[in-house]
Amino acid sequence: MLKLNVKLEPFWLDLDNGVQVFVRPCSTAIVSLAQAKAAREIIALRERRAAGETSLPDVTDAETRNAYIQAYLSEYLGLASILEWRGVFDPTGTVVVGVSPETIRGLFSIPHVSQAFFKH
Repeated sequence: MLKLNVKLEPFWLDLDNGVQVFVRPCSTAIVSLAQAKAAREIIALRERRAAGETSLPDVTDAETRNAYIQAYLSEYLGLASILEWRGVFDPTGTVVVGVSPETIRGLFSIPHVSQAFFKH
């Protein structure tokens, strides 16, 4: 059974360590765009590794590729949907950090935060 409880207005998500994000609902188009961007990132990693950047992950391995797809997908969904947040501070813990593409990427570089977001 599937209950249609589609959110039409932005809403708050509780992530981890007191972090909350206010997000716009993700439409099918937004999710599809994020998936396409994640796929392009994987292609770029594969091409760069083939060109000699051996420090990059081997995304020809299915498990590695799937892990990177999930990470990129979380990031791109965050970039498309996060409008504001609470509980995100600079490294000193004293200054609230504003929402921007760079700070969203920084937040999503923290594995447990990215994973918590992806689960929602």
